[in-house]
Amino acid sequence: MPRATIRLAVVALMAAIFVMVPSACKSAKFETSNLVITPARVVVGGEVIAEVDVANVGNGQGRYRISVKVDDQELYFKTLTLAAGASEKQSFTLTMHKTGTHLIEIGGLQASVEVISFDSAWEDTRQRMLALKSFHFEEQLTLQAANVLGAAITGDVLMPDRIRATMDLQVGFLLETMEVVILGDEVYTQDPHTEEWTGPSELTELFFLNPMNMPREVHHIEDPRWMGTKEVGGVLCEGFRGKTRLLSDLQVGEETPLAEVWGWIGCEDRLIRKITMEAIFTEEQPITVYVDIEFSNFNQEITIEAPISP
Repeated sequence: MPRATIRLAVVALMAAIFVMVPSACKSAKFETSNLVITPARVVVGGEVIAEVDVANVGNGQGRYRISVKVDDQELYFKTLTLAAGASEKQSFTLTMHKTGTHLIEIGGLQASVEVISFDSAWEDTRQRMLALKSFHFEEQLTLQAANVLGAAITGDVLMPDRIRATMDLQVGFLLETMEVVILGDEVYTQDPHTEEWTGPSELTELFFLNPMNMPREVHHIEDPRWMGTKEVGGVLCEGFRGKTRLLSDLQVGEETPLAEVWGWIGCEDRLIRKITMEAIFTEEQPITVYVDIEFSNFNQEITIEAPISP
């Protein structure tokens, strides 16, 4: 064989070796990061969501077994296949059955979650609601009898006794918007046509559920029971249901029946984010009352003053 041909063959063989060796050495390498447990505090029997990022930082595709442990006991595992340089966020839903502080471990990362009893959670919520200084509310009210009375009220509350709100009132086919400011036992109203304020006059009764009473009246919700979790206004919440006489604020009749109540409590701050009530008043004719209130912007610095000088 000519020497030139041999030289070319050797060069080709060496080139093939240099191409094949890196390929043969490719391997996967996995890293986990950003373990987050939501919420970090939950009622016994509730669920937490554990999320973690898994990345293949190697130079070849590979398989990775990710394990989920609670207090050193493996509950789940999952096998991932990731290409080189790829990453995925993995999510696991865990039901917490025992009170106490529990250690969750995923892919070598650890985080703790506190599981509290139902009674502790409810008392915590009641105390936090009582401590509120201010909040924003959006209320929907419907009274259905011979005619339908509807009201949409949006406003702010400065505890203990001040409200500033805008009300859209509907009676049958009539719709009217008005502004109202309540300072203790005095109320100021704005004429929707002239936009002039009148008052103060004595606050005798409200035709909507007084949101100022909500923090205090949470104590009187009877037989509360926990439900599942969902997001309310972008906040992860735990649900409850029970019975209440909160609708006595509306002064619909002489006797106030127990109303069915559903509510949603923020998992992290333990404040009520939404509450819904429904009751039927039976006197001369049945009246169905439905109220839905959402709460937000807790403990903001706000001022509510009289719109005109007395």
